[in-house]
Amino acid sequence: MSDPDESEKALAKLRDEVDAIDTRILELLDQRTARTIEIGRQKAAGGATPFVPGRELEIFERLEREAQGPFPKQAIRKVFREIISASISQQRGVSVAYLGPPATYTHQAAIQQFGQMADLRPAPTTDAIFAQVESGQAEFGVVPIENSSE
Repeated sequence: MSDPDESEKALAKLRDEVDAIDTRILELLDQRTARTIEIGRQKAAGGATPFVPGRELEIFERLEREAQGPFPKQAIRKVFREIISASISQQRGVSVAYLGPPATYTHQAAIQQFGQMADLRPAPTTDAIFAQVESGQAEFGVVPIENSSE
């Protein structure tokens, strides 16, 4: 049987190591965000499209291919969706109209596609979503699509 004091020391050491890793992850996130802010500046200066969803898909797929450790592959996309969402919000933000209110399936789809940091704007009808996008009040719109029989 192991000594309780030794077990507590071993646990404290592991927690200290996790804390140090968390600090390093935060430093890397800051570095990543600084780079994406610069990318946003260069895109703005060159007149390029600021938000390219296909680029995000490339990132997700690359990271899922490269994953070799115990971190669950199915969590990679969710974690990086929020990292990318935070980076975009620092560049310039993305506004998304969705069929509201919050917590609907359409709201959840908007979060899944654009992340929590997007400027998510509930709309009362699908027509209102299209009107917001057409008028420039929102860059993107998420509308529900019924099943094929409807």
